Amino acid sequence: YDPPGGQSDCVIVNNFDVGFQVSSYLIAQGHRQIGFVSDRSSTINVIDRFYGYRKGLSSAGIEFKEQWHISNYDPVTGYHTLDVDLPKELPTAFICHCDMSAYFLSQRLNMENLRVPRDVSLVGIDNTPLAESMSPALTSVEISKKELADRAFSLLVSRMEKPTQPVHRVYVETKLVERESVKKLR
Repeated sequence: YDPPGGQSDCVIVNNFDVGFQVSSYLIAQGHRQIGFVSDRSSTINVIDRFYGYRKGLSSAGIEFKEQWHISNYDPVTGYHTLDVDLPKELPTAFICHCDMSAYFLSQRLNMENLRVPRDVSLVGIDNTPLAESMSPALTSVEISKKELADRAFSLLVSRMEKPTQPVHRVYVETKLVERESVKKLR
């Protein structure tokens, strides 16, 4: 069943809010120089996270600096890469669009003898097992895949039972999991 207007039921994460939440967290930790690691031509999820980050900066009166928006994703190979030019002046923290991006940035910083969080704080998104296994362990935003699946299944069953019911958009909650990758500046 395809409701009028082409809208369908969906279970989603408010990625704009995730970006805002993470930037606000870093600001509360005393960071005023915050970069973002993503590929701008990426998915809508990543783009929403980026604009949430921008809103967080703006809300705190912090100017966005283009040179601190970097990408460690190779669009040709489809993999993250260590072949990335770091800005000459580094921010005190980076928000990475996912944990894997944070891992690769951490490795790239290590190549320059820069350490997390001593020299640069990092926050990832997705709270994958990689976040816990990194050294130092990565602060990350948890997005429950189980909750996503459970809610999607419930919506599917509900749609089959009542095919003409209004379209439902369900947002899954997220949670910041603090670990050792963020240095408090205050």
